[in-house]
Amino acid sequence: RKKAEQQSQQDKNAQQQSDTEASRLKYTEEAQKAYERLQTPLEKYTARQEELNKALKDGKILQADYNTLMAAAKKDYEATLKKPKQSGVKVSAGDRQEDSAHAALLTLQAELRTLEKHAGANEKISQQRRDLWKAESQFAVLEEAAQRRQLSAQEKSLLVHKEETLEYKRQLAELGDKVEHQKRLNTLAQQADKFAQQQRAKRAAI
Repeated sequence: RKKAEQQSQQDKNAQQQSDTEASRLKYTEEAQKAYERLQTPLEKYTARQEELNKALKDGKILQADYNTLMAAAKKDYEATLKKPKQSGVKVSAGDRQEDSAHAALLTLQAELRTLEKHAGANEKISQQRRDLWKAESQFAVLEEAAQRRQLSAQEKSLLVHKEETLEYKRQLAELGDKVEHQKRLNTLAQQADKFAQQQRAKRAAI
């Protein structure tokens, strides 16, 4: 009988534990749904981007599926920008001035780091490379601004296209750097040829 009572108590404890786990799971799911409702459209889109990027990097998603899901997430986010309640946000002149100054500072810091890295290399920084730095700085400022104020529809739209914009500008920067490098090689070749002609002319005059 004592053994039967012990078994009964064990069954009762197991049932209580099961009920507790089920309750915890229920409230965890409710909390997750509540959190998703509290997230702004931009936060949801950013979180989805990070999730898909990580899956692609880890090889857990095919490129075609990644492209489709990213396009769908972007479309969903852009749809929220068309809602009337999202279109009335105005950025104050003070915020615009502060953001502009911050972006300019980040751009100059990036240029300084590059100049220090290539000190003495006699390399010219292409305009496309400068444009890339400027864009990267502007996006960094926008992402920081999103943490302290509500972004305008235009600013949100810019952030949505951040990855594509930067990718194109990176490609342009690489081409711009190659063009500047080739220009430098051509100039050096012309100088060498001119020097050789001068030397031949001097020898001929002797």
